[in-house]
Amino acid sequence: MKLWACAAIIAAVAIACAAQPRPASSPASSAESPHDEIQALSNEIDGERTQLGVSNASPMSTPTNPVAVAASCPRPDNDRCSQTCTLSDSICGNAKRICQLADQLGNDSWANGKCDDAQQTCADATKRCCECT
Repeated sequence: MKLWACAAIIAAVAIACAAQPRPASSPASSAESPHDEIQALSNEIDGERTQLGVSNASPMSTPTNPVAVAASCPRPDNDRCSQTCTLSDSICGNAKRICQLADQLGNDSWANGKCDDAQQTCADATKRCCECT
C-alpha cells in the first residue's frame, strides 16, 4: 500500500513540474512586433553597455562586421576580461538581430537608426574586449 502512495506522490510531483510555465528563451519567441523586439534588444544592449562602462554609441563610422572582429581578437584568460568579452558577445548578438529585423522592415528610419547604434556599441564593446588585460 505504501508503494502505491509513493508512486502517486512522485507522479503528482512530475505532473506539477511539467505544468510549470517556462520563461521565454528570447524576445523572438513571443508574439512581439519587430519594433517591440528591436526595442527590447536595444534595452538589453543599454544595460550591458552600462555594465561595461561603454558610453552611448558615438557617431563614428562603424566597422563593416564588428562580430567578425570580435571573433578574431585574442581572448584574455582572466575573470574580468572573460566577463567583458561575454558582455561584448551578447551586445553583438543583439546588434545582429536588431539589424536583421531592421532589414526586414526596409526603409524604417527608426529601426535603421537602432541598427546603426547597436553596431557602433558592438564595435565599442568588441574593442573593450580585445584590449582587455
